[in-house]
Amino acid sequence: MNVQACPWPVALALALGLTLSGCTIGTPASGDTPSSVDRKEKRKHQVAKKRTARAAAAPKPKPKPAKKKAAPKQVWVCSWAPTFDDDGHNDVLCDNGIASERPRLREWDDHVERREIMVSARAYARERNSG
Repeated sequence: MNVQACPWPVALALALGLTLSGCTIGTPASGDTPSSVDRKEKRKHQVAKKRTARAAAAPKPKPKPAKKKAAPKQVWVCSWAPTFDDDGHNDVLCDNGIASERPRLREWDDHVERREIMVSARAYARERNSG
């Protein structure tokens, strides 16, 4: 707050109780009065401080436990993988990404062709994947 400065004779006159125009002691100068915009900004700032203080004092919510994702189901896939042991019943390799096996398919058939064993291999993979 700026107080309007008075020369010493005026201050002496004021001290003696005489009134001189244009010179006052203890009142703000005309430019120091806050405008309505300034008062609104100050109020907004005070409200924001209170809101921040309330938010800091409020209890923090507990974090939610992370949901456990189910492991992906292992899918069996069979592919042609000849063994060259003159036994066409085991020329298929089935794999699920973790384990692999070489099943003996079409044991009742004396001569197994690639097309036939792959049909049986797809049926074998469907059976393994069903349960």
